[in-house]
Amino acid sequence: MNNNQDTTQEGFSLHDLFFILKNGLRPIIIAVVFLGLLAGIYAYMIADEEYSSNVDVYITPITSSSSSTSSDYTIARYLIVTVSEYFESDTVINTVIEDLGLDESKESFKSKLTVTASTDSYRINVAYQDTDPTLTKAVVNHLVEVAIINQTTDNEERFLPDSIEVVGIYATEDGIYASPNKPLILIVGLLLGAIVGVGIAFIEELFNNSFKTKEQLEAAFDVQVLGIIPEFEIKEDF
Repeated sequence: MNNNQDTTQEGFSLHDLFFILKNGLRPIIIAVVFLGLLAGIYAYMIADEEYSSNVDVYITPITSSSSSTSSDYTIARYLIVTVSEYFESDTVINTVIEDLGLDESKESFKSKLTVTASTDSYRINVAYQDTDPTLTKAVVNHLVEVAIINQTTDNEERFLPDSIEVVGIYATEDGIYASPNKPLILIVGLLLGAIVGVGIAFIEELFNNSFKTKEQLEAAFDVQVLGIIPEFEIKEDF
């Protein structure tokens, strides 16, 4: 019976947790404020704001053609992936960089470009992200223009049959805000500060060998505490 009581007394309870958090409230608040401030400065003052523009491109049979058959739609479906990869080809990208006079490498351009294909809707979405919202619109529109021209003229880059057409829905407005997610960065900073602060409080408690309660004192020395002298302050009047 005594062993069970000792185990309970030496165990970690919610009261102990509350005591640790209460005593470590100062480092917790400091860590939350400090890391939250750093996150806010980065999100609202340091991080570059980036914008994104996107256009939709449809690969479909030519509807005005009386010879369009179900096989044309099947061909169009299979060509969706091929055309989407073509948007990211060196031929198209190098042409866009040269025509728009962009001061960046092909690799840098590709890192800002996102091309997604949907075979169900015969649709390809082309998106470009940059710090200049006007440039993003110009880039995506010119990407589609270059791809359509290459596929509607007789050249070595043409691979679409005559019964299939590329239809681009051009962007008409500048790019919209895309990143960074400032509120999310701030929240992450505050949460990280709380975690660091709690960790510091537990570390301080780990290296604190003093007794906090009479139960701990009785368990450590196997004695009975007869009384406790409370802590109080004496105010002197001058």
